Amino acid sequence: MTEAKVGIGSVWDTAVEAVRGRLALILPIAASAIFLPSVVQAGLALYAGGAAGNAVVAPATGSALLRFALMLGLLVLTLWGALAITAITSAPGTTAPSARGQASARLPALLGVTLVLTLALTLPTLPVIAVLAAAGVDMTTMGQPGGVSNLGRGSGLFILLYSLFLLGVLLWLFARLMPLLPTVLHERLGLRAIGRAFRLTRGLGFKLVGVLVLYAIVLTVATSAAEWVTFIPFRLILGAGNSGVARFIGAVVGALVATALSVLAYAFAAQLYRRLTAHEHGTPIGDAHPAR
Repeated sequence: MTEAKVGIGSVWDTAVEAVRGRLALILPIAASAIFLPSVVQAGLALYAGGAAGNAVVAPATGSALLRFALMLGLLVLTLWGALAITAITSAPGTTAPSARGQASARLPALLGVTLVLTLALTLPTLPVIAVLAAAGVDMTTMGQPGGVSNLGRGSGLFILLYSLFLLGVLLWLFARLMPLLPTVLHERLGLRAIGRAFRLTRGLGFKLVGVLVLYAIVLTVATSAAEWVTFIPFRLILGAGNSGVARFIGAVVGALVATALSVLAYAFAAQLYRRLTAHEHGTPIGDAHPAR
């Protein structure tokens, strides 16, 4: 596999066409499994804030565990939706019941892969935590003014440089794992899907990093703009005392934009997987039908 074998522009074109052609099947799943969890998460974030003007209501004492369990449930629902949308955008003949069935069947494997990757990705953060702990920094006050005032210049420089290095490594890692979701879905692999995704994207690392960076920029700018454009007029209409409500309305609009971009991302990964496996087997793109 070489970098020249896959045209990113053509993959985006086919991804957009796949979403456009299967939109009627995608919308119910995207609304219930991506948009709704995003709205609930936004509400929970505002609820947990507890400060006047930043939350709709003050958080109830002792509800942290319940919120954590709810967040895990929402994550599981979102992963299921991602699998279902991947199935729909992978092959034109996939029906909604078939996509839901495939997603349900492969969800346990995806949860296992997600758990292992999450645990593995926490390990590189340990040096930063160790430096902060050695400097006597209180982790609970880091976000407050003066929260890291006792951090030495040398320690701060190490954290900065290490964080930049870690960011580059993570970008490269996520780029190489871009076809992971369709690999778990179509090839019925568990942890071995990680190695399989790396083999499929051999020679495409830097190109996919560019795609990932561009997508992250678009996602951040678009969702932030949608939230603020909505928040400001509602803040003026509802008044300062109801700014929490205005923030929630802005978050809902932002979630709508993020959902649309997420669907495109899943479709892109599905079409990228199709092209990579078609090239691997010497199959014309139009005849490539991943096994289901």
